[in-house]
Amino acid sequence: KGHERVADLLLQHGAEINLQASDGHTALTCAAFFGHPAVVLRLLRAGADMAIRDVDGRTALQHAKIKGHAECEQAIRTHLEEVMAGRREPAVSEADATATLRDAGSEGAQADAAGELSDTLTAKLDASNSTLLKWRSKRQPPDGQASIEQVYQALSCVYTRSAIHGEGAICVDCHRTEALVATGGADGVVCLYDTPQRKVLAEMKGHDGPVHRVRLHPRKDVAVSAGADASVRLWSTSETRSGSSLLKVMPLHTAAVNDVCIHPGLEYTVSASADGSWKMADLATGECVVSVEDAVALSHGGFSCSDVHPDGMLFSVGVPSGNVKVWDLKSRTDVASFGLEQPTTCLSFSENSFYFATGGAEGVLKVWDLRKFGDNRLEAVHAMELGAPVRSAVFDYSGQFLATAAGTVTVVGGTSDWCPLYESTSWASLAEHEVAASGVSFGPGASLLAAVCPSGDLFIYGRGAGAGPAPTATAQERDGERSSIIEEHLAAARLAEAAGQLPTVKKNLCEMIAERWQQTMADGRVPEEVWRAAERGREATIAAWIDSGGKMDVTFSPPDGVGGTTLLMLAAGNGHERVVAALLQRGADPELCDAKGKTAVQIARQAGRAGCA
Repeated sequence: KGHERVADLLLQHGAEINLQASDGHTALTCAAFFGHPAVVLRLLRAGADMAIRDVDGRTALQHAKIKGHAECEQAIRTHLEEVMAGRREPAVSEADATATLRDAGSEGAQADAAGELSDTLTAKLDASNSTLLKWRSKRQPPDGQASIEQVYQALSCVYTRSAIHGEGAICVDCHRTEALVATGGADGVVCLYDTPQRKVLAEMKGHDGPVHRVRLHPRKDVAVSAGADASVRLWSTSETRSGSSLLKVMPLHTAAVNDVCIHPGLEYTVSASADGSWKMADLATGECVVSVEDAVALSHGGFSCSDVHPDGMLFSVGVPSGNVKVWDLKSRTDVASFGLEQPTTCLSFSENSFYFATGGAEGVLKVWDLRKFGDNRLEAVHAMELGAPVRSAVFDYSGQFLATAAGTVTVVGGTSDWCPLYESTSWASLAEHEVAASGVSFGPGASLLAAVCPSGDLFIYGRGAGAGPAPTATAQERDGERSSIIEEHLAAARLAEAAGQLPTVKKNLCEMIAERWQQTMADGRVPEEVWRAAERGREATIAAWIDSGGKMDVTFSPPDGVGGTTLLMLAAGNGHERVVAALLQRGADPELCDAKGKTAVQIARQAGRAGCA
């Protein structure tokens, strides 16, 4: 209600100033929301925390901006100026104060966004775009680029692990040409990892909160990171060998920076934030050169992810509401938008500019063909169900392969038309590793793949991981390796099919599998690899079992399970519709009952698996 004297009285009698209601609101966010600048300033001076967010992720400043309460915004700026001048004890960190002041005081950048770009910036964007277009049209795959067969072999046979973030790892980036990997963690640390030596070279500390994105500059000894502390930071990677070096802090935003990209022209960063803005900054000076605020995006939680098109003129951002917008960097207008029908969590352009990948919180990865762009809209050409929130999706530098991080690390690939390995139009899975990953990145020439996990671990797959013996695998890792053996052999058979060698390879494959499971088949039992495949949705392993002579409806008792279970029952109860369909097509009996008298349909319904039922 704006009753400043009542607020004073309550504070004098010990009222908890930062107490949050069930919707996350505090006295400060309410005062900003309803437009009471005197109360806002009084609360801030009494120690109110302006960094607290409500359940929608909005701060007091964001509420003031959305509602158009300019006087409340000014009250917050006044308080921050007092803090920075040393006249007040800060209730927020210096980084937060600096970030907010920068946003409030960057009249040049704001005017640039509202008016015309500077002649210098326009000329640089035009020049880099012209160069990138000519270069891309003549570009050959990088030296040492791995073929599909080499990627398959490398990902399935080399594996290392190193725990580097104690509170969980969030993001990872591999250098385009060097054997370096950078990671960002929930502990606010950026780590630089040497893959040949298999050791952490440096721990670069400075972020006050989780690091949401880290990028290695392809030509300079520089790393760029973005974090929940609303800052973009620039680090030296050459001096980190003897000690980490923070080059500069770029306080461009007022809320968490969820993504940052290095512009293909290699002179600028482009960042996207939960404050509903995206900003372009000069790498050399750290100054903001373009600033665009999107009130609609802010009302839906700001921007969650971003990427720059390889030609350097388009910038795409994702919104938690499920929308994706594509902006023209020069005109600062959105030239295309489309919905994902799920909260947007990641997106990526392929380097050859053919494809655009998007991932969502509901586990669907979609691929859009940029060559079919029309009427300012895009249509998805592929959609893949990953079964867990898609946290990261990235193409390799050649544009041949796409890796994703969700509940598992998955690599799919092809050649220029993306569907040469199979008769279908769906993308083919080359490898899958059961690691609950939060980030993934390809190394030079797709010779290695790096993945980070919420556990804080870094996983390196591929022959490019470096010399030396791999660390001893744990029992869980060995189990995962055994469980994926058949999947890998099936992938090899698919590659052979593309090369016209399938009959021989398939015959050898079936003979190998039959020999491997010979005794198990003779005893009328189901190998653990097979029933685990039904449990986890591995269709290829089930197909290999049946094609090699395994019984379709053999019953077994899973650990802590029910006797008389069949592969169909197990797949149905765990919601794997494709495996259920494949088993039924091959003749599985849906009328069989387990020891409790339940059929596969009843088990699916009881587990809430309507699609399987």
